[in-house]
Amino acid sequence: MRRWPARMVLLGALAVADPAIAASCRYDVVPDAGQGFRDLTLDVAIRCDRAVAADAFAVGYGAEAFVTWRTDGVLGYRIALGALAAGRSGADFAQTARAVMAPVNAWLAAPVDPGLAEELRVTVAARPELLFLANFAAATGEYVLNRQDWGYGGYTVFTDRPPLAATAPGPAAFAKPGRDGPRAAAIRIVVLDDGFALADVDIVAWIERFAGDVARFWAGFPSDRLLIALAPGGRPGNPFGRVRGGGGATMTLRLAKSESLPFLLRRDWVLTHELIHLGAPFARSRQPWFMEGMATYLEPLIRVLGGAQPERALWAEWLRAMPTGADAIAAQGLEGRGHPYWTGAAFFLEAHMAYLDAGRPDGLAVCFRGMRRALGDAAARATVAQLIGACDNAVGLPTLAGLQRRYSTPRRIDLQAHWRELGIAARDGQVTFAPEGSARRALTFDNSLFSNSLP
Repeated sequence: MRRWPARMVLLGALAVADPAIAASCRYDVVPDAGQGFRDLTLDVAIRCDRAVAADAFAVGYGAEAFVTWRTDGVLGYRIALGALAAGRSGADFAQTARAVMAPVNAWLAAPVDPGLAEELRVTVAARPELLFLANFAAATGEYVLNRQDWGYGGYTVFTDRPPLAATAPGPAAFAKPGRDGPRAAAIRIVVLDDGFALADVDIVAWIERFAGDVARFWAGFPSDRLLIALAPGGRPGNPFGRVRGGGGATMTLRLAKSESLPFLLRRDWVLTHELIHLGAPFARSRQPWFMEGMATYLEPLIRVLGGAQPERALWAEWLRAMPTGADAIAAQGLEGRGHPYWTGAAFFLEAHMAYLDAGRPDGLAVCFRGMRRALGDAAARATVAQLIGACDNAVGLPTLAGLQRRYSTPRRIDLQAHWRELGIAARDGQVTFAPEGSARRALTFDNSLFSNSLP
């Protein structure tokens, strides 16, 4: 699930400056937890190679009320990040006795003056008892991100808890010619508080299990590295997740502290959904039907193929929920205000059936893997048109472009025809199967959806 803050500095203001004339600035950040993480403050010094005023910089999320600027020799500011995070109710912030989590653009004041350099170089004076965790590229002790990365800023964590380490089959399949990709993707998991029923080993087992399944779909885990922040919250049996990619792939997961490993292995779908998001750039669109539809459609397929849920459960979910998306498309088209998750899922069901009709049961896997290779992971940005073009180029068929044209305006998807072809129906609350659809059902789960050519 990816939602973006309404009160963010407009990305148009973050225009790329001419590097020949842009002034360069460096950030030195000193965190101080005081009496606890609710009191966490960051002292930030901004050192530029020419004089710059405070109004050349801005923070996102309406965090100005928590910022105090100073100009006593060195331009800088102090931000009460613990208080900011404690006062925010959304999923993008967390404040506990052991940690503070916030997107980087909530505390790092980015330049809005086009005369300042595009690149942001940040040094954080972390200590063993106060760690800083992020997923930005690092060079000579500095974290490096650019202004566009800032606009889509990834999650950052200040904590006294060392992260857990997990791995997934690596993204060597995406290596550029002449370069070897890493053999394993590095996943760091920071648990933001004490008191979870899950032991550390259980958390790692849960994440590695589904990271491995998602890697098998993408033919290698789609990101070289990932930071996951596991926060307490929500009702038992109702996890929540979100991915932010600016500067590097990051994810937050919210779990009730009482959640058990058996539930997460057998019933949770949220982790798989969010891991799928890592394989696609963020699509700039008013309605995220492509991104959310891709994850909604692939999640149960991957969980069935990985043995986490029975096939019958997928058919039951599709019979129940696909009409939500089909009705939204019939009423308003793909870009309407209907449910983006099931609008997109209905679109990809139509695409999957079209690939089967064309004799390409591998079409969906080839489409998405080709898109990932061409356009990058969640740290990148793309348009829906670019995503569709990369998919169609990879398969060699104009399937997605044709379906987008067909359903850009209100038009009904004939779900009943698909259910007849698949030989499935809902009767008395149960899924029934007709033998006539067995071949079509088997092709829906064609083995090409899982790659056997992992690095």
